[in-house]
Amino acid sequence: MKYANLKHNGLARGKEKRIVNIGDAFEIISIDQIYERMGILSEDIVYIDLYELDSYDGEEVVLPINFLLFPQMMGKDFLNFSKKITPVFLGVSFAQTELTRNQVDYLKQWEPIGCRDERTKNVLLKQGIDAYIGGCMVATIECEIDNEKEKSKVAFIDVPQFVEPYIPNYIKKDIEILDHELYLSYNEVKLDDSIINSAKERMRYYKNEIRMIVTSRFHGAVIGLALGIPVILVAENNFFKFSWLSKLLPFYDLKTVSEIDWNPCQTDIDKLRTQMITLAINRIQNAVMLKVIARDIDVKLSNSNRCDDNALIYINEAVNYIKKNWGKNDNIQYALWGINQNAQELFRFIQKNYLNVKLVAVYDGLRNTEFHGIVSQYPSQETIHPNIFIFVTSNTANKTAEELFKTIKKENYFLCQLNFIKEIGE
Repeated sequence: MKYANLKHNGLARGKEKRIVNIGDAFEIISIDQIYERMGILSEDIVYIDLYELDSYDGEEVVLPINFLLFPQMMGKDFLNFSKKITPVFLGVSFAQTELTRNQVDYLKQWEPIGCRDERTKNVLLKQGIDAYIGGCMVATIECEIDNEKEKSKVAFIDVPQFVEPYIPNYIKKDIEILDHELYLSYNEVKLDDSIINSAKERMRYYKNEIRMIVTSRFHGAVIGLALGIPVILVAENNFFKFSWLSKLLPFYDLKTVSEIDWNPCQTDIDKLRTQMITLAINRIQNAVMLKVIARDIDVKLSNSNRCDDNALIYINEAVNYIKKNWGKNDNIQYALWGINQNAQELFRFIQKNYLNVKLVAVYDGLRNTEFHGIVSQYPSQETIHPNIFIFVTSNTANKTAEELFKTIKKENYFLCQLNFIKEIGE
């Protein structure tokens, strides 16, 4: 079994150029760093395109998911991963709040689900799915500093225009305006390493040159947290993706922009980072271990000398009785006592081979149910018809049936039963 990570070439699907969000590359890098900490070799990592999660047909892999999943781009059934993928949801976010029954069932297979925001967690909890806020793994990214020089630049990463009137003059000279969306040629985008390399260069630049980040971008803020850079998060409103970020960082919107503290402190997340890394590694390792153990047991127990999958346990004697005592054109009414697989198979046999034989009653002592359009009755002296032939298809009902038939002096019946050795003859 191998390990997997996502690859994602951007949102736009045009032939010439497309927009690539550096934040997506940060997410991929964060999982690569988790694998580095685990000692996973690069040759044991498979990269799967975000749009091919349903069609992947390579080696079996475990795939940590720390990504925004959106049906608009991935298709309506966006939680229909290949069976060769074992997902570990560390920090997932959904662009929509409505999930289909199939999507809910799929997520329940892989509980607990780590969520990247409060909204996603609440959506899952309401569906009975075990979920928790796991944050974004980008917060665990580490980057070495190249020099110890004093940093002076202030990165404005996609800062809203309404902030401009409130920028202090003493900061303006240090501002460097950046964005997290790259507009690359198609050929550049096809080279996945170029996107990752661009993101790594940006990380190093932030670490070595930037003393403060002001941004409206989710990953602009998270990478600042990860690299120990003071961050001011400012946007028109407290977007759902910011739920946990606005607990760790100062957040400002249209109403509070005038209150911005332009000298924020660094937020220490070292303990949180360690916890997130530990949880991620343990969940990935457990997923692999369980898969390996399951596969090992499967190999030990799988039998190439297949049994007859359609073999019946104990209605063969009933079938032989029918063949011996019923004519192909006989008009017979019969009933079944016990709704189980034996009853189903016996019904099919009779229906296929005896066209004039009709099922007219169904009995079950354990439940009220319906069988081929007939509502079951509780078997009793009042409900058992003396002229209807009855097959008792449940071995556990045989003794009860025999006693009842003896009481009402019924002789037209057959017990489908397991015949065991009771004594050894001399």
